[in-house]
Amino acid sequence: MHTEQEISCPLARRDFLSKLAAAGTSLCFANSLLLSQLNAQEMQDEKTFKDNIAKVSTLSYEKILNFAFKALIAQLESVSKVIGRDKLIELLTNATDDAWFKKDVQKMFNASLDSNFWKNVLDLEVLEKSEERRIYKISNCLWAKTFREENAGDIGYAMWCHGDYAMARSNNEEMVRPKCLMKGDDCCHFEWTKKT
Repeated sequence: MHTEQEISCPLARRDFLSKLAAAGTSLCFANSLLLSQLNAQEMQDEKTFKDNIAKVSTLSYEKILNFAFKALIAQLESVSKVIGRDKLIELLTNATDDAWFKKDVQKMFNASLDSNFWKNVLDLEVLEKSEERRIYKISNCLWAKTFREENAGDIGYAMWCHGDYAMARSNNEEMVRPKCLMKGDDCCHFEWTKKT
């Protein structure tokens, strides 16, 4: 004969196992749901990253140029200690000349700018503008400010200002610049003349 405790024990175990199976099924379902949500979140994060990099920055033009160039200037200064300042300037000048002569580089650069870019980074005065001749005076330039603050006007000139000559040549123009902010002058004075 079985005692009451012996009879209820198998029932309690059966009840426990049934509840455990139900809980396990629920956990599997919850894990599956959680994993699908995590996968969706990963896909959302990827989409969000793409959306975020397309957003308009709230950084000022000055902060953008500082971010883009101040660390680079420090790196180039280190390179100049190894190869010499004159060699660095020569290499940068040649690379700039080669890059900015190419129409696709010019187009890529201009395509990446918004319509207000130039009026926010330069104080430019047009002194003369015709099909044959253009004369501009720039009294302030964010590139000159950025590089000169780091005592790297020569690097800035080699990397940026020298490119103006290459662009002029590629557009069948002759350019002279008797004054340049990057070199410490009070303005940049540009004169472009169409070659005949």
